[in-house]
Amino acid sequence: MVVNKLSAILCICLATLVSSPAMASEWVKLGVDESGQTWLVDKSTISRDGGIVEAWSKVELAHPQADPSSGKMISAVSYLQVTNCLRSTTGLKKVKLFTVSGALISEHTLTVYTVPRPVAAGPFLEETIQFVCAPASVGASQ
Repeated sequence: MVVNKLSAILCICLATLVSSPAMASEWVKLGVDESGQTWLVDKSTISRDGGIVEAWSKVELAHPQADPSSGKMISAVSYLQVTNCLRSTTGLKKVKLFTVSGALISEHTLTVYTVPRPVAAGPFLEETIQFVCAPASVGASQ
């Protein structure tokens, strides 16, 4: 009797997991800079609240670099960027470091986003801001 109830609960849990839609990443390549780094934005993470936009972005390094804390080789840096599109300011909320195989090395929550900085010229920073600040219908078509 207990085994049957346990089996039923397990089946329900598995069915729920299988039928639940997974949040898939939708990385859009913005380009490759002169040092060979690839810049991307995850279109599926763009969220808007008035003129404030949050989105995950990623830089894939051309040449992996050692993480000073762990010694593991970092091949990609993903970060949650908070942008005030009306004031042209941006800051970071979270940063994740990944290995060549895609394994997470570390994750850091930052408080820099509480004091947004003016958008500075950078390899693809301006393109990232333009992409996430574009009206939803424009970003959806890219």
